[in-house]
This record gives sequence, C-alpha cells and structure tokens, in this order.
Amino acid sequence: SCLPGPLDDATFLDIGSGRGRTLFEAARWPFRRIVGIEFADELHEDAALNLRHWPRGLMRCRDVDLILGDAVETPLPDGELVVWMFDPFSERLMTRMAARLAEHARQRKVTLVLVDPRNPMAFRESPTFREQEMPAEFRRKFVLYSPYTVRIFTAGPV
Repeated sequence: SCLPGPLDDATFLDIGSGRGRTLFEAARWPFRRIVGIEFADELHEDAALNLRHWPRGLMRCRDVDLILGDAVETPLPDGELVVWMFDPFSERLMTRMAARLAEHARQRKVTLVLVDPRNPMAFRESPTFREQEMPAEFRRKFVLYSPYTVRIFTAGPV
C-alpha cells in the first residue's frame, strides 16, 4: 500500500522467490500477474508445492507463475513491473540486474522494492532510478516490526 500508482496493470516479480511466501502475500493484492524466479531447484519445488496448497480464497491475483532459472538471464515479464528483491545478489550481479531493469524502464514503469540491501549502490547511483521516500507511517512500522531496511526505487519512460 506504500507503492506508487495502481497495481492492476502491473506484474509483481519476485527475484529470488524461494519457497514463495512473498509471492503468496502479493497475490492478496490486485496485480495483473505474479511471477517468481528462483535459482535453487529445491526452493522452487517447495514453492510449487506451497502454491498448490495456498487458499485460493485469499488470492486477488491467481495468475501466478514460478520459474526455475537464473534471474539475471531469465527474460523479464512484459509490461509494468513491481520488482521485489530480498538482497539476492552480489554487487556485480546487482549491477547487471539494475542495467536489465533500467533497459525495461525505457518502455514501462518499474518499481523496485529492495529489502535488506547490502548492495543498493547500483540503483542509488543509477541515472534511471529514483529513490522514493516512504511515508512516515510505513517507516515507523518497518522500524518497529522488522529488522530489515526497505528502499523503494522507481523508473520509467520520460
């Protein structure tokens, strides 16, 4: 709810989706589509099993795809993206992903939610991405309820 703009035209993309918990929480929101990319075979299999058992009544978005692959190489979904990354990459790979997302943003809006970023420099120093200030109420909640920092960046066609 602290993301800019409506969600119903956006695809939620979880880079390093693990067992799928974030994907299933995102499915509670009215995204057009939800995609998770996971590199580890075992985590991907767990996510597929979890998806089969997740209560459909909780899902406002039921178009959920799980992809086993390298997120740096896997094609990005078409259209507007809300990208969730829980610190999945080294600095070098984060720079490559930032370049891919910046290229995508030349045509479509990209909102990036970066959780517990050890390597945010690729986005902070990007001429394409702009860091967004979270509303004070959300910053307070994150400080109270989460040990992680969260940064939101946006980019899109000019």
